[in-house]
Amino acid sequence: MKTRTLATLLILSCWFVLAPSLLRAENLEWYQGQQGQWHQQGNSWQWKSTHGDVYRQGTNGWQWYGNGPCEKAQRLENQAREDRRTGHPAAASDLDQQAAEARANCYRR
Repeated sequence: MKTRTLATLLILSCWFVLAPSLLRAENLEWYQGQQGQWHQQGNSWQWKSTHGDVYRQGTNGWQWYGNGPCEKAQRLENQAREDRRTGHPAAASDLDQQAAEARANCYRR
């Protein structure tokens, strides 16, 4: 009887210690196809995705910033456009391929 009571108390005490960490839900939401959270910084709000992108109000309105695949695709597309403009079509072609791969990863997440 004493062993059974001690075992029950041990199981219950372990359950109360471990339960909060097992039942804790991450407070993640979805916004524009990305999972993350809204955060308030000063008087403004911004969306931080789990992939490193941030959606916040910039000088030209609401924009995505960050290091995720979508941002990488945008940087590669801009560089390819600049290479084409300055007379480097081979470099632009390589960047177009890289941008297409990055854009596919952007939509895949």
